[in-house]
Amino acid sequence: MKAVMLAAGIGARLGSSITEPPPKVLLRFDDKSLLEYHLEIFRQMGIDELVLGVGYKHHDVEREIAALGARDFIRTVFNEDYHEGNIVTLWALRDELCCGAPVLLMDADILYDEEKKSLFSRLEEFVINIYFSDVFTKAILSVSNIKTGKIFEPGSGGGMASAKFAKDGFDVTCMDLSENALQKTKSLFKHMDLKAKFTLGDLFHTPIKDDEFNIVFNQGVMEHFRLANLEASNGIKEMLRVLKND
Repeated sequence: MKAVMLAAGIGARLGSSITEPPPKVLLRFDDKSLLEYHLEIFRQMGIDELVLGVGYKHHDVEREIAALGARDFIRTVFNEDYHEGNIVTLWALRDELCCGAPVLLMDADILYDEEKKSLFSRLEEFVINIYFSDVFTKAILSVSNIKTGKIFEPGSGGGMASAKFAKDGFDVTCMDLSENALQKTKSLFKHMDLKAKFTLGDLFHTPIKDDEFNIVFNQGVMEHFRLANLEASNGIKEMLRVLKND
């Protein structure tokens, strides 16, 4: 998934006494820029790319991106009319938003700590984890009637369901197109002291031989094919190809 941020403003509402304040995304907290915080959290979340709509002192933002070594992760779109407001920056970013795939859109001048979540957010996360790691996996095992064997999840994302299977003793392989998502899965397995195989790959061209797994599954993947104008049946054929016939 791609994140798009509005970061072109002057920050006049901050009421700063500084003649030329820095762009708000470069404000520093605990010796780290706000942009650096965004970068770290997005990578942990499995976001693939960050697109910044920039304007005011955009060269300073570019220098910070270079200093963070993040040119492979962050792109900028320049709005020369940034003084006209966020709506103009949003218009400059229209092609990034109308891309046929899910996009996270937010302002860049938000300071947050993912460890300090609201009660609602924690409850929501708990419910999701319980559903995917327990109810969902139990349903798969009930339908397949398989007690042991090899399980493959193409498009593993955060890896919660695969982690449940690994905890139950299955030989698990996780695959994702996103290096960041795969890294998130690896971190989860390491945190839970679980073992699995991890591979970077495309569901339409799975780098795995035929008849390899007892169970092949995914969730939250197929709907993205329609958004990207891809034929979902080709992905299903690949899943069936690596599934054992027995």
